[in-house]
Amino acid sequence: MFRWLRSWHAVPGLMLLAPLLVAPGAALEVEIGLNFKAGDLNESGFIPPDSQLAVGEEHLVELLNGRYAVYRKSDGLLVASSSLYEFWTDAGVPVSDPFDPRILYDARVRRWFAVSAEFPYHLLVAVSHTADPTQGWSGFAILADSSGLVWTDFPMLGLDDDSLQVTANMFTFGDSFAAASALVIPKADLVSPTPTVANATIFERISQLGFAPQPVVDLDGTGGPGILLSDFSLFGFVVRTDVVGDPYAPALVGPTLLPTGGFAVPPPAPQPGSKPNLETGLVLTRFASAPVLRDGSIWSVSTVDAGGRAALRWLEIDAETNEILQTGVISHPELALYYGSIAVNERGQVVIGCSGSSETRFPSSYAIVGETEGGVTTFGEPILLRAGEADYDQGYYEGGVYRNRWGDYSATVVDPTDSRVFWTIQEFVLAEDVWATQITELRLGNEIEVEIDIKPGSAGNPVNPRNRGVLPVALLGSASFAVADVDGATLVFGPLGASPSGGPALEDVNADGFVDLLVHFRTQASGIAAGDAQACLGGETLGGTRFIGCDSVRVVAPSCGLGFEIAFALGPLAWLRARRGRVA
Repeated sequence: MFRWLRSWHAVPGLMLLAPLLVAPGAALEVEIGLNFKAGDLNESGFIPPDSQLAVGEEHLVELLNGRYAVYRKSDGLLVASSSLYEFWTDAGVPVSDPFDPRILYDARVRRWFAVSAEFPYHLLVAVSHTADPTQGWSGFAILADSSGLVWTDFPMLGLDDDSLQVTANMFTFGDSFAAASALVIPKADLVSPTPTVANATIFERISQLGFAPQPVVDLDGTGGPGILLSDFSLFGFVVRTDVVGDPYAPALVGPTLLPTGGFAVPPPAPQPGSKPNLETGLVLTRFASAPVLRDGSIWSVSTVDAGGRAALRWLEIDAETNEILQTGVISHPELALYYGSIAVNERGQVVIGCSGSSETRFPSSYAIVGETEGGVTTFGEPILLRAGEADYDQGYYEGGVYRNRWGDYSATVVDPTDSRVFWTIQEFVLAEDVWATQITELRLGNEIEVEIDIKPGSAGNPVNPRNRGVLPVALLGSASFAVADVDGATLVFGPLGASPSGGPALEDVNADGFVDLLVHFRTQASGIAAGDAQACLGGETLGGTRFIGCDSVRVVAPSCGLGFEIAFALGPLAWLRARRGRVA
């Protein structure tokens, strides 16, 4: 894989189209796309919101305590909304008090999955009818514990290619933690023409799961094992339990203790003024979002104490060997950072979304961007996505302790249609004592991945029949030419209507000074479209240069989304070099 020319700001005019940010300390640049206020306390009526977001092909779904909302992904337009209660009743589940929702979109089966708890004994599970969440859901209520002695709290959701995994904390009616339970549902049953949970397996009150175990979201498309992780940073380890075997007859294997180093429970987060600080954790450390499995590594983030301020500890764990490949703490000299969520794409680009505040900053929405090179991930400084506008106090006394609740979690995900696009939902203060959520789109880097099938060259000009590489999108709109090498073939980029002779001297392009292939890429409003090239010309002459031609050029992953103006007004081209006079 090739990565070149990460500097968007080298291209005149791009800064006028969208906010463009360079995360200090990291080479990767970030373009902020959609960035809008979503739900709030007045619409939800609940404290805390338990912010959740999932992203599909055309929609964004926000699921909060008290609120369900669907937005159009292209422009953020609200297209459907209801209360959380109505969401479940519309899905066919009679409920009275649903809370603590979670939601995921599974691109492999093109379905949305949602869960909630229903006081006191049930877990609620729903699956969308199609990839369009507005076309209806099927819901189910599953008894989480048959004893009647404990109640269900803090459900958590993960999946692999074979099954959906749901976990929940179980508390006695005296509010003492009893243990966690785990639910396994065959995915094939949920996505069948008549969804069912008849073959679900419930593991009741399993002490080995630890406190608040989080099922891993498997982005690799493996058939398991399902992985459940519980964060015990206070004691210096993470607890792993695997869900193994046939999803119709699963078993739990574990626990395995993964030493990660010890951290104290995070302190409350400061805010300006005299109102109480914000709660950032409980008596134990825990994950505030689902870990994700990407390219064989499990990535997670949790809130810890770093020098007396709340900070984010992240982990990369080898899923097969349990080796801690990387770990680090993201802290800030002024900001407390808390309730983080993490997403990773196949290029090792990482986004952590979180809340942040300080003695001079009201609770706000932030993102932190990292890039992995040579197995080492480097993060930049926190990027402010939405500034808090007032102080906040919606606390209450519980067991003699005043709790100014915030969180309890957040969500950050990779866009299923473009892995260079990340989305995050984070909480901020909209007005005095009013929380709100901010949904933000972050576009990372400036590359497009393409596959080029070149017509065979002559004996004197062997050409790799398939060349695969990455085109730097920014330079496709540049007034000058740029050169990069893909599998021994020289790629030259320039604006529409220009020839290589109009740019640098051909002798500066490659050793023999010739360009032999011209490709026009098909464009769309969001940039260069995925799919076959619009034209792939061979045997043509441009500025006295012959072109060898090709069988196809296919954009594997679309661009981060250049604006309509660049996509059409500048009309990107790519040239692929072979040799003069050898035209297939």
